[in-house]
Amino acid sequence: MNQNYEQMSFTELRAYVVENHEDIEALRFLMSKRDPNSKGYP
Repeated sequence: MNQNYEQMSFTELRAYVVENHEDIEALRFLMSKRDPNSKGYP
């Protein structure tokens, strides 16, 4: 299924990635929306 990630809110996209963890494209899009000022973890 091809989702339109740009139309999803951050919360909706995060929930989608949790439910569909095999969708690498969605995960990459979610990580690109990450706040650059948030704390990073190794």
